[in-house]
Amino acid sequence: AAELGFHRSATCDYENALRLQPDRALLWQKLGAVHLALQRRNAARTALLRGIELDPDAPRLHELLALSYAQPGDELQAARAFARAFDLRERMPTAASASAADVARALGWSERAEQAAPRSAEASYLRGRMLEAQGRGAEALVAYELALAKDPRSAAALERLARLRSVAR
Repeated sequence: AAELGFHRSATCDYENALRLQPDRALLWQKLGAVHLALQRRNAARTALLRGIELDPDAPRLHELLALSYAQPGDELQAARAFARAFDLRERMPTAASASAADVARALGWSERAEQAAPRSAEASYLRGRMLEAQGRGAEALVAYELALAKDPRSAAALERLARLRSVAR
């Protein structure tokens, strides 16, 4: 109960701070995280999307957004947001990499999204990205090939497939 009260107070504090500085992405991120802790997924999503508008290259905003989508029916959105965060972290030499647990969670989202929408090239591509992140290159190759079979114009899948094949040689 005390923790719940703390989060509610933090919500008010962040909202007050945002009245003074509405263009601070970090404040939107913090507000979104507090809403997530309170299980207010829609409010969290609204805050996080505002933060992303202000700072689209902040990996943590995308990771938290993924968590806001982590429920049945929204797995593709969750996997998409996490993959974006993962890609951003890959391009930032000073950023910490995603944890193995987070990558495993995102792999689960992409697998469930693929089951829910078996014709989705994007779901197969996202599964490939997470398999690749786990060092499971052979399985990632299969996922990328499947994505291309579903959508031969998937440039992202083609690029990752070419990259993996060039490393394997």
